[in-house]
Amino acid sequence: MGIYLKLGLRNIFRNARRSAITLAAMAFGATAIILFGGFVHFMFWGVRENAIHSELGHIQLYQRGFSEKGNIEPFEYLITDVPRIMALLESVDHVRLVTPRLRLSGLISTGETTTSFFGLGVDPDKEADLSSFVNIVDGQDLSQRQANGAILGKGLAAGIGAKPGDSLTILSTTRHGSINAAEVIVRGINGVRMPDQFRRYVLAIQDFNKVLELKAQDPAMVSDEPMPMVYLHLGLAYKKNNQKAEARATWERGRQLYPQAKEAALIEKELHDL
Repeated sequence: MGIYLKLGLRNIFRNARRSAITLAAMAFGATAIILFGGFVHFMFWGVRENAIHSELGHIQLYQRGFSEKGNIEPFEYLITDVPRIMALLESVDHVRLVTPRLRLSGLISTGETTTSFFGLGVDPDKEADLSSFVNIVDGQDLSQRQANGAILGKGLAAGIGAKPGDSLTILSTTRHGSINAAEVIVRGINGVRMPDQFRRYVLAIQDFNKVLELKAQDPAMVSDEPMPMVYLHLGLAYKKNNQKAEARATWERGRQLYPQAKEAALIEKELHDL
């Protein structure tokens, strides 16, 4: 054993430059592997923490069957007796925060520009703790003192030309199937951009057509006031989705039904340019 150790040491020091280069390569390789492993670990940690502190939390509670049918019949899977359930959950050891969420979708308008949107109704005070990783790039966060405040995604705000302080109108379907509108004030813009599938014009087409269907089923359910705007922007959505025949038919129908509306001139211009 001793003779082999002695021969090995002599071989190392016989060509010191070669041995130094070999040791340096080994040290560099080990350092690179350790650093890369730390970088990958940090990436996974960042993705996890960003998901937890941006929207999801650690655990989400919902009615049985919501994941299968919630998108089809959302009102059938609302959680009832929310205060009691929240109090029960907050009494569990290690639970730091419990906050309600309400998803909604519909149309959002500046008065001149209308598009479809996906939103979340939240508790502003608790949301500040849960969504601590959300980056507000302009304006300020939600506040309990302004119940109708809203935070817009960067892409949506740019698309409709909205900025902090602007007043917007949102339209959505109520539990009983009627259309309801509400005014919101833009408090801030965050840096979140939705995936491409949520920005396709087909979603706006579906939402606008839903309004027309409700109007046809029960004219009293939807007032005439927003209808010229619906026809105008449905035609624009068809046009941007390369469905020019549908756009023309929609605009002609809107012009026929509401010839005195302020949107009639815009519809006429779009028909002329089509």
